[in-house]
Amino acid sequence: KRDYRLVRTLLDAGADVNLVVADEGLPNVLFWATYWGELELMKLFVTYSKHRLDLTVRKHTNETVFDVAEASRNFAQMRKPKHIAKLPLPNRPVVVYDKICQMLEEYRQKYPETAAEGAGCATGQTGSTTATGRGDKATTSPDRLSDVAR
Repeated sequence: KRDYRLVRTLLDAGADVNLVVADEGLPNVLFWATYWGELELMKLFVTYSKHRLDLTVRKHTNETVFDVAEASRNFAQMRKPKHIAKLPLPNRPVVVYDKICQMLEEYRQKYPETAAEGAGCATGQTGSTTATGRGDKATTSPDRLSDVAR
């Protein structure tokens, strides 16, 4: 269970969601919330952070938070065998990742200096629950997800 009041209190006190967490597969809490489909946390970060979200941050695999959102959305669309479905991997509905992508896209449009050029979700603006994504990222490899599930 998430304590959203505590998160809001921390953000109101100036907690910076951009701080990089060393030795983790995901660079900061923005990546973590995106990967796990924590829509309410993302709303809090976007709404209450006193610091502009840094959407230029990249994982060790050179992926942005937009790439992570797209990979998680693609993974959510896949049919998974029972033994895979039991693993600690993202399990939110596709629509959650669509909303996260839309939120990130709207933030990027409002603050264009916060995102790397060309960064963005493939379907984040449509609200669609089907991926029409970029051809090179239409399939999510297990390696892309397993390195952040550590």
